[in-house]
Order: sequence, then structure tokens, then C-alpha cells
Amino acid sequence: MGSLSAKKIEHLKKVGYHSDGDNLYLQVTSSNAKSWIFRFSFDGKRREMGIGPYPEITLEKARDDAMELRRLVKAGIDPIEQRKTDQAAKRAECDNTVNFAFCAERFIEAKRHEWKNAKHAQQWTNTLEQYAYPVIGMMPVKDIETAHILRILEPAWTTKTETASECDHA
Repeated sequence: MGSLSAKKIEHLKKVGYHSDGDNLYLQVTSSNAKSWIFRFSFDGKRREMGIGPYPEITLEKARDDAMELRRLVKAGIDPIEQRKTDQAAKRAECDNTVNFAFCAERFIEAKRHEWKNAKHAQQWTNTLEQYAYPVIGMMPVKDIETAHILRILEPAWTTKTETASECDHA
């Protein structure tokens, strides 16, 4: 067990790094902000990695996180680089889950200056709201298939011949 306790941490005011043992430190700043730091060596270089602020990250959670970080180092993985990789993967996943409505709205805004009047932008918005959004509006763009598009267009081909002919000549 480490050398820090919840009570000791709560009353700790001295600026600096306070060791809990096993490379885990509580950093106290001059403004009395407290945060957890994991210190380690990797490829012959001394590194520090922030774990998070206290009390949001409890002593128990900081110890658990430090244990996992020690495992990574022991396995030859730099925890800082691993976190960067994980964050990049999460960003990429978010980028891949952009829905159709978001993209359509960005498209209309990007093209607005090219259209002769504001009526064109409103026509695009109304048409998408009426036909496309109910089917694929909140759907991730990467999941849209031909069957979805046909489901949107088929009613227009049979009931809105003017709209369908505009689509046909686009």
C-alpha cells in the first residue's frame, strides 16, 4: 500500500511532488491544485504522465491507473504514446460517425454563395427535411447504402415528377 491516505491528501498544502510509491505522485501547485502524476523511464528517458486532477481522480483510481501504466512500461509500451494513439483512434471513430444531416447542412452552407438567391438554399433544406432526413438524417454517412437512397428517391419519382426530373438532369 502507498504512503498517502485520503485524509493526508485532503490536508496536503506543501507545493511539490508527494510520492505514494511505485512511481505515483500527487503534485500540489502554489494555487493548491492537486493532480496525479506517473513518473517512469522509457528508452532511457525519464518521462512524466498526468493521470488527472484530485479529487476527480481518487487515490484508489490513481493507484489502479498507475498499476496499469506500470504494466504497459513493463510490456515495452510507452504509456504516453499509447494514450496519443488511443485518442487519435477515438477522434477517427468520431469523424467516421458524422451523420448525413450534419454533412447536408454543411454542404448547403458551402454552396449558398453560388446560388442566385436564398430560395435555392431553402428548397434544398425543405427537400432534404421532407425526403432524406426521415430515412437517413441521423444515420452515419459511412452506413448509407444504395437501398437507402432508393427508398428516398422512389416516392419522388412517382409523386413529384418535377422534382424527379430535376434530379434526373442534375
